[in-house]
Amino acid sequence: MMKILQLVSLVASLGAPLAAKAEVFTTDRSLRDFSSVQVLSLDGAKGGCWTNMGVAETYAADRLRSRGANVVMGKQYYSTHQNGHVIFHIVVDASRNGQWCYGTYGVTIQTFLEEGDRQQPNVVYSDRGGYAMDQGNFNNYVLDVISDAINEWY
Repeated sequence: MMKILQLVSLVASLGAPLAAKAEVFTTDRSLRDFSSVQVLSLDGAKGGCWTNMGVAETYAADRLRSRGANVVMGKQYYSTHQNGHVIFHIVVDASRNGQWCYGTYGVTIQTFLEEGDRQQPNVVYSDRGGYAMDQGNFNNYVLDVISDAINEWY
């Protein structure tokens, strides 16, 4: 038990993610197949655990545009009930406890599809992220997961 606690303490002191996930739910489409991509973020971080939300959104939008995506920005929830629109959703939910930030971060790529008279609500194409504990913040984790999600889909 002591060895496990020492390992967790070592990983946490290095600011490494404690766990990560990467799931692709369908491989029949890539981000190139969508007419528009909306970058949205949900900031559930407290205590300075995520301080670069604007930078993360701009980074995602610039990376997507550089690969030919038509990027839609803004907080207004863009209607996804038109075929060909996808949401690139950045989420951080973290809190500070003393010196440590702990929580989750991730990117979900999802949409609603209408094909003929058939609707498939909330189709999730990719879900990447992890759990972390860090004395600083989750800024670099978020930028890394954005990069991974875009690389996965292009």
